[in-house]
Parts: sequence; structure tokens; C-alpha cells
Amino acid sequence: MKVVVTGGTHGNEYTGVWVVKRFRSCPELMQRRGLEVSTLLSNPQAIRENRRFIDTDLNRAFAGDVLDDCELPGYEHNRAKAINALLGPKGEAAKTDFIIDLHTSTANMGVTFCLQPGDPLALRCAAYVQAHMQGQPVYLLLEGATTGAANIANTTGAGAVNTVSRHGLEVEVGPTPQGVLRDHTTQLMETAVGLCLDYLASVSAGSPLPVPRELGVYLDCGKIPWEVDADGFPTACTHTALQGKDYQPLRKGDPVLRHIDGSITCYNGDPSLVPVFVNEAAYYSVQSGLGIGLARPALIDTESMQITERSKL
Repeated sequence: MKVVVTGGTHGNEYTGVWVVKRFRSCPELMQRRGLEVSTLLSNPQAIRENRRFIDTDLNRAFAGDVLDDCELPGYEHNRAKAINALLGPKGEAAKTDFIIDLHTSTANMGVTFCLQPGDPLALRCAAYVQAHMQGQPVYLLLEGATTGAANIANTTGAGAVNTVSRHGLEVEVGPTPQGVLRDHTTQLMETAVGLCLDYLASVSAGSPLPVPRELGVYLDCGKIPWEVDADGFPTACTHTALQGKDYQPLRKGDPVLRHIDGSITCYNGDPSLVPVFVNEAAYYSVQSGLGIGLARPALIDTESMQITERSKL
């Protein structure tokens, strides 16, 4: 099985860059029988400049129609086509079996696996990590699994780097600032990747390690949007009462945004949803998708992939 660990898809998320460079300096850490594991720094120019991206969000540039459009300008669109040629081409003919793409969040997301709903191998891989990262909060977030998520512009979904391979997932670790290395965060990410490789090696050997039949997951349901002014500066900020409350209950009437005129927006939506990516710095950008995420607790069968929504987990 050919596995690629990618980091620096967003150039100011240094943890993934660190882990990739660590694996390169100590390749024995990623060696597993039955796996051909390599690494890639996805967005080298943005890494050098400590920026999320140069022209456009690279992790939105891998949808099929975007990859096929040769007239799209900018560094990231060209970089996406180069990565697709190197690791893909996207689809069943891809040269790469599995991509583990490394990210960090400024939000209190713990270790979150961002998954595509039609990828049972990635789901089981994340489930194995969740079961073995003792004492650490590990969440499984299915992107694009609901109409609400699909209707929001600039969400990751099919445009993510990890969709170039036959299977893949994103590892998000937070909270951690952009452009900063924290030892604890790098250790968490390295541990998560190591466990992913352990599971994939067992699959390659024909004896998959056991995972729970039923898992608690979260279904991406779009965002609480906020506005920006003519300069692209936010006209609302995350309310103190919501800060750090990722994956916690969100009730009607809870304050969520404080506006520049002093007014407060309170939550008036579905009380079964929870907030995710709360005050994620990247989501101050129109190109990455403005707002605070919402997700619905659910159960998923790891064999049939059948999803059962729940009001609470």
C-alpha cells in the first residue's frame, strides 16, 4: 500500500511541517511492513512565507472541475495540478492508496479526523486511532455528509488534498496558534499518524486490527456565518460565552457573535447541533469560508457505513 503523509498544505500550520520533517530525519518512525510511506510538503512557498496560502486556499483546489480548469490563475491552482499529477490522478487510477494530510486549528478541536462519508477505510483508520489515543479527546467529523454543508461555499469536501488518493483523511490538532510550534501538539500529531500507519499496515497484511462496529461521529452541517467589511475585516467576533466550546451543547439563546456596533447575535437554530472550529483564524478568510462550524452528533456503522442521527452523544 502506498501512503503519503502531507504537511504544510496551509503554510502557517507549522505542526504538520514539523512532523513531515521529523519523519524525513528519522524515517524509521514511519516504516511499516507492507507500506510504502513517503512525505510531501504540499505548499512550500506558503510555508516559506508563513502564510495560509499565496493566492487561494490549496485545500479547496482539488475538486474535479477545478483540477480540469487549466485557465485558473495562481500559485495554488498550479500546485494542485502538480500534486494531482504526482500522487493521482484523482480517482480510481490514482498512484497513491492513502493520504494522511496534517493540519492544525486555532480552535479547541482536540484531535479531529476530517473524513469523507464514502470512505470506510479512512473511517476505520480514524476509529482505530480514537480507540488507542488514551486520555486524549479524539473526534470524527464527516464532511459533506449533509445538505447544509454542501450548500456552504468554500468548504473543504471534495476539494481537499487527501481526495487525490483512493482513500485519505485529515488530522486536525488544536488549539494551537498559526505559525507556532508547541511540543504537546507535535507529539499528539505524531502519535496519531503513527497509529494510522499501524492500522494501514494491518490492512495491507490482510489482518485488519479490530475497531468498534458502531462509532459516535459528527456530521458537518455548514456554518454560522459572519460578515466582513469592505477591507475584508470581520465585523463580528466570537462571543466569550462560546469561545473554546467546540463539540459542546449549543442551546437557543446562547450568545455566539458580538458585532462591531456592540450588538450580540444569539443562536436560534437546531438545538441538536454542536459548534466546531469555533474562532478558527482561517475562517476569517472569505476564500477559506467565513464562520463558525456546526455539526450534528450521529452514529455510524463501520461496516455498512449507515448513519443514524442522534440528538446527543
